[in-house]
Amino acid sequence: MIRVLLFAGLKERAGKSSFELSLESSATVADLRIELVAACPNLKGQVFRIAIGNEYADEGDCLGDIHEVACIPPVSGG
Repeated sequence: MIRVLLFAGLKERAGKSSFELSLESSATVADLRIELVAACPNLKGQVFRIAIGNEYADEGDCLGDIHEVACIPPVSGG
């Protein structure tokens, strides 16, 4: 089971701050993104990166035994 944390506009669109998804240990970040959108269609078309720990993950990265990821939308400021 992977806990998916949502922030900012993603949290607002989903109506909650996290999801629990069940994925195989061979699943990739791209697989997680597909399952997340299936669980919450309001996130379809949204632009965001997936972070594991303190680093952004690439779509092809294997999740392995990861238990928590964060979905980070684009940010701006100055």
